[in-house]
Amino acid sequence: MTFSLCRCFGTLALAMAAATSAAHEGPLDPSFGDGGMRAYGFQAIDGGNSDQAIVGCATANGTFTVMGSASSERRIVTMRLLKDGSIDTGFSADGKESFVLPGTYTHFAPGLCQPDGHMVAARSITAPDGEQHLQIFRVLKHTGQLDEGFGNAGVVTIDLDQWIPGLDKEEMPLGVNVLANGDLAVSGRVALRTDEERGFVVLLGADGSVRRVAAVANLRSRTATTVVDAPDGRLWVFGQNGRIPGAYRATLNRTTLAWEAVLEYRAPANQWAFVGNGRVVDAQTVVLAAGATPMGTWNTWPQLIVFRAASVSAISLPLPVLDEKVLYVDATFGGQGVTVLPGRRVLFAATAEDVSINTELGVHFAMAQIGDDAGGDRIDPSFGIAGAQTAAFRPRSPACASEPPLHYYGRLTLWLDRPSFVGSVYADCDGNGSGSDYLVMRLRSGSDVVQ
Repeated sequence: MTFSLCRCFGTLALAMAAATSAAHEGPLDPSFGDGGMRAYGFQAIDGGNSDQAIVGCATANGTFTVMGSASSERRIVTMRLLKDGSIDTGFSADGKESFVLPGTYTHFAPGLCQPDGHMVAARSITAPDGEQHLQIFRVLKHTGQLDEGFGNAGVVTIDLDQWIPGLDKEEMPLGVNVLANGDLAVSGRVALRTDEERGFVVLLGADGSVRRVAAVANLRSRTATTVVDAPDGRLWVFGQNGRIPGAYRATLNRTTLAWEAVLEYRAPANQWAFVGNGRVVDAQTVVLAAGATPMGTWNTWPQLIVFRAASVSAISLPLPVLDEKVLYVDATFGGQGVTVLPGRRVLFAATAEDVSINTELGVHFAMAQIGDDAGGDRIDPSFGIAGAQTAAFRPRSPACASEPPLHYYGRLTLWLDRPSFVGSVYADCDGNGSGSDYLVMRLRSGSDVVQ
């Protein structure tokens, strides 16, 4: 398999500075970008003009390296930013690198920064008949190119039908995690021919070799979003429960991926718990981004689900508020996540949605303090306004006067000791024909937030 290099960037179309942006909103670090955030768009290729950042990684000398899909899934673009959000021209010839890696539309592509700073992402590739398979690739932090030592010239292609019997067409990755031994764990959701859904786990060696693939079948799990090392050397897998409305933590045999134990969270009566990605707080504690949805509605409240060694609890978070209107959070798979800050503080982020018009108007952030036990869990009021605030990209395009731009969550991480967000935004407010751009934000993280 070969992939052709593309350096045809043309002019980087940036939503930059005061000429293009009004005062953005949110708990933003004003030393970055245009008041805390900036959009970055790239040259369209063959009519493809949608760009979406997948992952951002803190790199050498205070820089930030962002990788994602561009030109409507036709290629992968990596750019490096300086502390102020400007392009680092010391990276490549112009601060950006690109290579052709054709794909097909998928609403979410999970990614991560490995401990060495290289970037891994997974996405679904869809055939004309709707049949899907997984594509996992690794991009080098210093070149922006595929890692030739990973998989087949940087790419691993997996058809889960060859590993899990009874599958229908859908194979959707929802999480990528790196384990203590350097292995990668890709997790997600598959559809069965019985109209049910199951979570799946794929274990890869550091070189991309496939070690084991399995469905998390014993729970009738709907998804698997997160895989981490258990304290006893086994694996913990987290996701949305299909047996009861709620979430689960399955303990799997590391070698066989056989199910060995389970801890379940049951949502309150007449609610569903929507489960996103999670992060490790300590060896015994994992926090998942989640949403609570009353049955019969689309109104999803933000929350955290906290799994400890032998217990599980939930923290309700404030709803998004934008332009004095109360919103909810997106319940689309991959639309929410968390990152962990020093001092056991956990930042939640999700796409904020006006469900009355089914429009994603911003990105909602909320901070919680995680105690040693559930009694110590609380919302952190030092962040934002009473522990939460919704960020919104505000361009000065005339089209945005009546129609705010659409925002989408990608991933949270830490950069310069502050939480940083990557995702996408339709910077000129046209969600149909204009295409999306990379969106990068850097946040203030505590009592220094202007309220």
